Amino acid sequence: MIPEAHKLTRTGHPHLDRRWESDGPDKRNSHYRRKYYHYAYLFAKKFQPEVVVELGIDEGDCCGHWAAGNPTTQVYGIDVHKDSERPSELCREVERNFPNFHYLRGWTWDRVKDIKALNKPVDVLFIDSWHTLDYLARDWNDYHVFLKKGSVVLVDDLNMGLMPVFEKLPGQKFVDNTLAISIGIAVYDGSPCVIPFQKQDFMP
Repeated sequence: MIPEAHKLTRTGHPHLDRRWESDGPDKRNSHYRRKYYHYAYLFAKKFQPEVVVELGIDEGDCCGHWAAGNPTTQVYGIDVHKDSERPSELCREVERNFPNFHYLRGWTWDRVKDIKALNKPVDVLFIDSWHTLDYLARDWNDYHVFLKKGSVVLVDDLNMGLMPVFEKLPGQKFVDNTLAISIGIAVYDGSPCVIPFQKQDFMP
């Protein structure tokens, strides 16, 4: 699907395509035109996952693509948005456009209870919340318990020193440098895996 994602220019959904074609707040399109958005759209369309959880959703664009790909997929996006209200407002806009997208504002560890309450396995876990080893390990430890064998795990921004944690994830793994600067994709094999980490700022 990666070659297909590169070829895709429009999803056909006016909200997503408007954002894709926008100049953005800095008068450049690059912030909105991330090819892994189209990968998410095509993945949801082809495999029809029941539950997708994305940690660190910024303005909700990728969540919108998961949701647009298959209207029966329930997409849960988690972000604390502690530095600005603008991303939160844009996530609410995505939520209004896609009834199957659920914006959960808060720290990733505080929202574990919401995912647990679903009482369903997570088919896709996309970790893009923090960009340090300890935060990534914490998120993995908190959320991998909801995965099942065959679930897909994506980790963005491996180029920011995250590879040592990604390499510890159990299952088949590969890295793509075309959908983003460096994104890891793993197929979870069901093995329990707790990764040690040091407590960092903001962590309870």
